[in-house]
Amino acid sequence: MLLITLPLLPLSYASPINKDNVIVISALPDNPIISWVKDVVHQAYTNIGFNVKFQEYPPMRGISEANSGNVDAVLVRAELIEQSLPDYIRVPVALGHGDLVLYCQLSMPCSKEALDDKHNLIGTISGSIASAQFMVDKKASSYQVPRDSQISKMLQASRLNYILSIDVKGYGNYSDLDNNQYQRVVLKSFDAFHYLHKSKSTILLQLQQALLEAKLAAEADFPILNH
Repeated sequence: MLLITLPLLPLSYASPINKDNVIVISALPDNPIISWVKDVVHQAYTNIGFNVKFQEYPPMRGISEANSGNVDAVLVRAELIEQSLPDYIRVPVALGHGDLVLYCQLSMPCSKEALDDKHNLIGTISGSIASAQFMVDKKASSYQVPRDSQISKMLQASRLNYILSIDVKGYGNYSDLDNNQYQRVVLKSFDAFHYLHKSKSTILLQLQQALLEAKLAAEADFPILNH
């Protein structure tokens, strides 16, 4: 894993809370992937002498809390999020590999062209930068919901004909959808990383090594990154 060159740090940004050697980390609501990453990140920080406190937020709220300086780190987000987190730096250890996928009802035409049909309504997760970026120049309308579990239920109940969701390599669909029940089109691939506030940049290289070691040790229990 190549080391990255740290950017010059700005003089003005909110300094996150960090008392008594505690790292406060914004996390998405739990599912098996998130729980696995929590264990890896928790072990990495423990190994370099920090105590960890996780704060669970929906996707959009997590971005808001981070940019308000209320957390020291962001547990794991797609690399596409980086422009929305200007005061955070990527810890260059991939914690997941995913695809942004268009899921379609079996009865509907299913291709990228569905996103450019002005008559279509596409379900997306609010706070999903991958979805937002992909839909920004599309003619179809977006219907945003706050949680992955909610959007999958709407597709299952045929309240939506199309949704954008994330498939994670070695795990399956993030919203717990059964691929056999729907058509699917992969739109974009990406990696996911842990993000550290720039005010903590002095621990970046140490954290990078600890995170790599913790990830390798944990892959025997949840080999989502074998490739």
